[in-house]
Amino acid sequence: MKSRKTWEHKQLQNLMLTLSTGMEAKVRVTKNTIYGVSCGKFWFTISSLFGLNIRKGGVVTFQFHLTDTRHPNCYVQRAQARDPASRLAVSLRGCDIHGLFHVWLMTNGKCNVMKMNSLVDILEGYSLEESRSFERRWHVKAMKPCDKSSRKHVYT
Repeated sequence: MKSRKTWEHKQLQNLMLTLSTGMEAKVRVTKNTIYGVSCGKFWFTISSLFGLNIRKGGVVTFQFHLTDTRHPNCYVQRAQARDPASRLAVSLRGCDIHGLFHVWLMTNGKCNVMKMNSLVDILEGYSLEESRSFERRWHVKAMKPCDKSSRKHVYT
């Protein structure tokens, strides 16, 4: 239990750093050749429409931007006004063969609204237990104790 709390605390520190100054991350590629970066349990896809020439393992800096009202570069396009995710933007900057770049990541995924609502909850200081009690949220539930491979994604 103590190791889990330590892990959660480290994840929170990384999320808060990403909000305040940005965080360097290595670009990862899924088995479907989708490029992206992760921060804790959250994955951010880098659209091929940007035309970036980023290699697997390349280092980029991504940053969360949180506002009081809907962000003009809102990450989750489907977020409604009542969703905390509507106030979140995610920027990515780095260098590829064309030079320096700065882009605003975006997604239309339906489930991403709930995931990003949960992320904003964390960034605003809500505990995981509090966040789980809110509507339109996401969390991961262990199906078997001490078995990381046995997880279920829960959307509220």
